[in-house]
This record gives sequence, C-alpha cells and structure tokens, in this order.
Amino acid sequence: MIHVVIGTRAQLIKMLPLMQRMQQRGWDYNFVFMAQHKNTILEILDEFGLKHPDQVIADDGRDIVRTLQMMAWSIRALTLGLWHRKRLFRADLSGIALVHGDAPPLLLGALIAKAQGLQVAQIEAGLRSFHWFAPFPEELTRWLTARLGLINLHLCQDAQALENAQNYPGKAILTPGNTIADTLQMAADTGTTVDQSYALVSLHRYETLTSKTRMAWITELLLSVAKRLRVSVILHPPTEVALRRLGLIEKLRDCSNIQLVPRMTFIAFQHKLRHARFLISDGGGNQEETAYLGVPCLLLRNSTERQEGLGRNVVISRFETRVIDDFLTNPERFRVATRRDGPSPSDVILDAIKPFV
Repeated sequence: MIHVVIGTRAQLIKMLPLMQRMQQRGWDYNFVFMAQHKNTILEILDEFGLKHPDQVIADDGRDIVRTLQMMAWSIRALTLGLWHRKRLFRADLSGIALVHGDAPPLLLGALIAKAQGLQVAQIEAGLRSFHWFAPFPEELTRWLTARLGLINLHLCQDAQALENAQNYPGKAILTPGNTIADTLQMAADTGTTVDQSYALVSLHRYETLTSKTRMAWITELLLSVAKRLRVSVILHPPTEVALRRLGLIEKLRDCSNIQLVPRMTFIAFQHKLRHARFLISDGGGNQEETAYLGVPCLLLRNSTERQEGLGRNVVISRFETRVIDDFLTNPERFRVATRRDGPSPSDVILDAIKPFV
C-alpha cells in the first residue's frame, strides 16, 4: 500500500499532483497528516477535490511557528506516531511511505514509517546546501534523514540532487524536475486581465525571521520599493509573529502603498503571483514557482541549493545593494516565457512506486 505522510502546507502543495493522479488511477492511498501546519490545509484539499486526511497526528489546532513550539510539537508527534503506528499505517508491513522535502515531518514521518517496517521514498531528495545553518533546520533535517538510512528511494529533481543522493544508502532516481510544475498546471490561470502594478513579497524562512538586523533591513527595503509601486506583503503566521515581536509591523502598516495580505490558499496565491510585476522572497518553493511561471524573482538569500530559474528570472541578492538596485531598476528584463518541458515528474514518481499499489 502507498502511504502519504506530510505535515506542512509546502509539502502538501508539492504532493498534490501525486495524490490527484493516484485518485484518478483508482489507487487507494493512506493519507497521514502530521499537523505542523493546520490553517488552510483543508481549504487547499477542497480546492483540488482531494480527500481529507485518513489519519492526523499531533493536531494542536494551530500552525506551529515558534522554535520552542516546534521542539515540543516534534517530540509529541514522534511519540504519538510511534505509539499508534500500527493504526496509522493500517497494520501494513509491506507498503511504502512517501515523505517530502526538508521540513521536520520528513524526519519524523520517515522514523515512524521505518519503525512500522515500511519502505520510505523521499520526493525532492538530494538537495544540499552543505551549510548546516543555511537553511536551518532544513539542511540538518534532510542530511540526517538520508544519513541514517531512513530513505529507500531518493526521488531527485535534477542532476546535482541525484549525484548528492547517490552518496547515501538507498536507490536514487531522477524524476526529472519538481512536482511543483504539475501543481502549477493544476492551478492554471483563468485568463483574467493581467495587472502588473504591484510587487509581491513572501518571506518566511527561520534565518530571516529570527534576525532583528535583517528584518529591519528588509523593512526599509520594502518601504523603498513602495515609493515606486504598490507592494503586497503576504503575512505568513511566523512572518506576522516576527514583525510584531520586532516592532516593525506598524512601519509597514503606516505606508499607504503597502498592503499586508493574510496568507491565501494556493490557487489564490498563484493568481496573485502570476499577475505581479515581480516577487521578493526568501523561499526555495517560491523560487521554483517563479522559475516555471517566468515571473521575475529577487531572492533574499546568500545562496540557494536549488537550480531552478538561476541565470534566467531568479536573482540571488546576497544582500548586496548593487545587485538589488540593479534588479529593481528594470525587473521586467528578467521576465521569461512560462516553462513546461519534458515528462511529468509526478508520472515518473508514480511509475517508480507502482509495485506497491
């Protein structure tokens, strides 16, 4: 049997096309949700006509956004998962669990599935930055999960990830490409009039939100951009917490050209992203989305382990004023055609796990 084990909004978004295609093929899969993120999860499932979770672990009724919350939640989720693993996995001893990416549910889900005796396949495997704290805790999570031998099948989105994964126990397969390409196809635009008179901002990474200096610097950057055009800032729950804690949210609210937007469902965000003049983000997932959509993207990071969009529409700022000013002077020159080529990553993955149906 196939078990889908995820816990965050980003993981769900990357797994949507696999779940949809399994349903279309009549494959029965067991959906185990480790509730690190709670808000909007059911809305996203309903948007795409997918079933709700069969099993839920460690649901606190809220998103887990703070470091101490995360530590306590992880211990609770692992304890409950191990204790109830037989029920969670329907007493299956010969199936495969699909885990994803680099968030804590990757490691927790793999540990629980292996304790049940299942095979484990990791989607978006093999990505490495080779810097323990950039991104943190994602780099440590994916390295530890692979190094412990918890992954039997590494499903890698590009040649570099494949090469990295071949250094770990288990079999490595090139998918190729990221499943986000298939998700974006599912959320294709409806043909509304394009309005590129605003910049879109999405910031949520741990190393960004925990640095008072960096958050203050980013706030000033957004205020500067707002002198030229409207700015829509997505208030992810941890982003809002950080802005309030650092006393910066009022500075943004006081600017008439800045709009603070509550976090949206996936389709609503994609609509806004497709129609933005450009995106400012620190997220690897956003980098991938803009790479496939061709939207100019200024990445507020020193480096990225992902190759999508680099040298085309994605510019890594490295927090250098020269690089940022060059991008903002004429962001439209970084806009490229929507990219969709090669086989579907989701179909390649499903072919690899078909023996477990």
